Amino acid sequence: MTEAPSERRRSHLVYDEWIESIGIPVHRGHYISDLREVELGWWEERGCNAAFLQLKGMEGVSEARIVEIPPGVTLPPLKMPIGETIYVLSGSGLASVWAGEGPKTSFEWAPHAMFHVPRYAYAQLSNARGDQPARLLHYNYMPMAMTVVPDPDFFFKNPYEDPSLLYGQGENLYSQAKAVLGRGAVDPAAEREDATRDDSMPVAAHGGATWVGNFFPDMAAWDKLSPYRHRG
Repeated sequence: MTEAPSERRRSHLVYDEWIESIGIPVHRGHYISDLREVELGWWEERGCNAAFLQLKGMEGVSEARIVEIPPGVTLPPLKMPIGETIYVLSGSGLASVWAGEGPKTSFEWAPHAMFHVPRYAYAQLSNARGDQPARLLHYNYMPMAMTVVPDPDFFFKNPYEDPSLLYGQGENLYSQAKAVLGRGAVDPAAEREDATRDDSMPVAAHGGATWVGNFFPDMAAWDKLSPYRHRG
């Protein structure tokens, strides 16, 4: 069968060659019904079972990988020069994030938690349960990054550090998420049209409000989405 030009280009991406070299499953297709049930393989360097996802539309753009931490195990620290978002599929545990010689920021995670690890920061994940594994979904833009710098060692053996991304914000990077009002959004303190409304929730108008944070403890129970109370 003759490959289309775009397919030939994708097949020779350094990122594609790298994930194939790891030797763990790479799941392709249009969708996966349950990430908690997909087949994994042993990743020696990370000390756990894992798998990559490369669904339609992700090729050359974004990476998703599933990591399963064995019961009671702490994985080796990992530092990358790109940011990464992690979503907890199952299990509970502890995350420690730090940069350079700075102090560690640690927090607990449980099913449906989502958190972000900034670039150049170390992240170490531990399974708090001794009787069952924990499974997490990692998401980043590694394929695009490796297109610019086609050298895996640059991403996994790079000594460069930038502690300001983790410590330069003047507050705990993993504190409670905050609402950022967009243009046209109504501050709840300025509007009391609905006495039954929770006044801690911003009201979205034309500009809406965006919740910004690096740690959401339970996305399944997130109840602070802003209601649209105006037309348009």
